[in-house]
This record gives sequence, C-alpha cells and structure tokens, in this order.
Amino acid sequence: MRFLKRIPCSVWLVPIVCFAALLRLWNLSQQPLGISHDELDLILTAKSFILSGSDLTGSWQWWKLQPVVTETVMAELAGLFNVPALILFPLSLWSSRITAVIFSLLTLLALYHLAYLLFSNKKIALASAFIYAINPWSLLLAELLLKLRYQFFGIYSPLFVCCRSQK
Repeated sequence: MRFLKRIPCSVWLVPIVCFAALLRLWNLSQQPLGISHDELDLILTAKSFILSGSDLTGSWQWWKLQPVVTETVMAELAGLFNVPALILFPLSLWSSRITAVIFSLLTLLALYHLAYLLFSNKKIALASAFIYAINPWSLLLAELLLKLRYQFFGIYSPLFVCCRSQK
C-alpha cells in the first residue's frame, strides 16, 4: 500500500473521470426508460435546427437568442448544444443524451479545479470530484437531457475562472 502514497494526487483524477464516464455511458439509451416533454422538445429543436436552421415553428432565429415558444417557453441554448451530436450520430436516445454526459464530465473537472483553488488541497479536490462522480443525482441528471445539466457547468466554470483570477 505504500506505492499508492507515492502516486501524485493529480494522477488519481484520470481514473475518477474514467469511472464517472463509465457510470454515465452504461445503458445510456435505456436508462431512464421514458423521455419527458422537455427532453423531446430539446431533441426536436436541435434536429429542426439541423434540417431548417430554425425551431419547430419556423419562426425562431438562433442569432436572436430568445426563448423558443412552443406549448411552453423553452431555453434556446440547451437545444443548440445537442446539434453537434445529432450531426455526428443518427437520431437516437443515445445521441441525444451524449451531450449531457459530456457536460456532466466537464462539470466534474470544473468542480475538481474549483475545489482545488478554494482549498489548495488536492485530496479535498479529488474527494469532491469522486463524490460528484458517484452521486446518484449527478448520475440521473447526466442521463436526462435537461437544461439543469448545462446550468451546473455554467455555474462552476465562471466560479473557477473568478477564483483563478483572484489568486
């Protein structure tokens, strides 16, 4: 067990990220079984943007950055984040959820760096990254295509930049 102490703390981040990716990618197209209205709206908005350059109604333009109005008001950027995955892969639950998994892993990295900047301790940063990796809520939100996944990344990343600029 002494050899484990000689391994630098930052090296442990790689297995944590790989483990988190494995947990998030396992059965991605089967779990959860259903798809919500919000998920379907975001997927169809991305596919419609690929095909026509607009939303389902044909009245929304991406450069205006105003909410998409269908039966409810939907955020415009969450649907646009799925465009690259739907261009690269055929339309399926896996291809529509892979973007949320990528943002979940980016959130894990941002959380690790934020914890390191705040506490100046790599063990605390690794512990926070590991807890985030196995947290059931982060696993569930990584598999659901909701706006909340992008908001977490959008909160942790500016905090990391702000803390980094302060030091």
